[in-house]
Order: sequence, then structure tokens, then C-alpha cells
Amino acid sequence: MSTPVEELIREIAANHGIAVGRDDPIMILHTLNKRLLMDSHNVQQELLRRFEENLEAATKRWGDESKARAERIVNAALDASRQTLDEAAAIGAKSAVDAVRKEMERGANVVTDRVNSLRWLVMVNVVASVVALGAAVLALSGQI
Repeated sequence: MSTPVEELIREIAANHGIAVGRDDPIMILHTLNKRLLMDSHNVQQELLRRFEENLEAATKRWGDESKARAERIVNAALDASRQTLDEAAAIGAKSAVDAVRKEMERGANVVTDRVNSLRWLVMVNVVASVVALGAAVLALSGQI
């Protein structure tokens, strides 16, 4: 079994027709180059490891910030939707009671109209919430 140095000496002899010994300057240069390559490789591996750690930390931080922002936006949209729904429900209920007192048939029509209005308002609020969430996701994805 031969060592890598012996194989290199045989390869030099076979390719170039020159016999070199272990103490030849060419072999010294080979050893130096090999050592420099190993040192460079080790330094690059360490730099790569540090870069990966920094990248992972930044990615985690961005993810946490994105999640917190998205939660705040969703909560604000939900609060606004709840408030709007409460106000709309109060207005609709008062209108329905007044209309029922005036006329039963007219009251029934007014209630139906209000319910349709509320449905439309709810749909608009849901769409607004989805648009706000979508804008938040787009804004956050643009930062990452």
C-alpha cells in the first residue's frame, strides 16, 4: 500500500519523465500548497458556519417580527369589524323595532332590507380584513 506522496512521485515520473525524491523542492512546494489549501478550507468552513448562524438568527428574528406584526394587524382588523358589526346591529335593531311599531308589513320589509344591508356590510368588512391581511403579508414578504 502506497502513501499519497509516493503516488504523487510516481505520477510526476510517469507524466513528466522526471524522478523526484521526498526531499525535492517540488515535494516541499506540494506539501506547502496542500497545507495552505487545508488552512484556507478550515477558515472558509468557520466563516461559513458563522454566516449560517447569523442567517439563522436573522431569519428567526424576521419570522418573529412578521408574526407579531401580522397578529397586530389581524387583531386590529377584527376589533374594527366587531365594532362596525356592533354599531350596524344596533342601528338595524332600532330601525326594525320602529318599523314594526308603524306597520307590520312595512316593518317586515324594512327588517329584510336591513338584514341584507348588514350582510353586505359584513361582506365588505370581511373583504377589507382579507385585503388588510394580504397587504400585511405582502409588506412583510417584501422585507424578508
